[in-house]
Amino acid sequence: MIISYPGSESDEDEVYYARNFRTILQDAYLMLQLSSDDPAMGSDCVLGTHYEAARRAGIVNACLLIECGANCCISALNLSERLLDGIEKLRPLEKYEFFLRELAVGASFDYGKDQIAKVRELIKARNSYVHPKVSKRNTYRDSNNPDTIIIDGKRGALLKLFEDPVDWDHRDLNNSLAAVLNFFNLFFLDWCGFDHHTTCDILMGHSKAEIPTKSREYHFDKSSFCLEMVSKFGLDLRFMGLACA
Repeated sequence: MIISYPGSESDEDEVYYARNFRTILQDAYLMLQLSSDDPAMGSDCVLGTHYEAARRAGIVNACLLIECGANCCISALNLSERLLDGIEKLRPLEKYEFFLRELAVGASFDYGKDQIAKVRELIKARNSYVHPKVSKRNTYRDSNNPDTIIIDGKRGALLKLFEDPVDWDHRDLNNSLAAVLNFFNLFFLDWCGFDHHTTCDILMGHSKAEIPTKSREYHFDKSSFCLEMVSKFGLDLRFMGLACA
């Protein structure tokens, strides 16, 4: 990969910080498009029933955003290698809690918030899918057609995701992605007190992150997939400076 830094006059090699947040976000959005069987909302590809696979892949990508964001936050702190080794063993939400405590801005990581509860439910559903175990489900016969056996499908309390990922639909992916983005809005804007420039620097910058950042390089042209996430699907990216109307 070759990159350029316009206006840079330094002859010294610069360290490139590879943060994958934008890539994962773009993948999640692509899966959101491909997961819809509505031609007005989906892509131009002819996928048939393959949109079902896109729904599951998109929900996994939504969860990867949580983990990637947590690691980006930890990377922005000046910590010793020994401390980093210990933090690496923490779960993603525990990393956000540690980061917030290190900022010492007076806010606490409130696990009772609705945004946190939804993310925790999403992580649980994702873990159940990517670490599959055999589960037993109740069945019953269709009263209108006794020859048809229906498998009882349990749903999550908040996001209403089915326990069986084969039943996840386009709306589930949209709601899951919205839950993750709303968590970011709460965490970075309300609790950390960052503007979107600092947040984008932490999550997507290619240099060592600064808190607060001096960078103002993040803007989105009219072709940006981020703008489509807002205008087409009503997703709220205020933490990136893009709010839905």
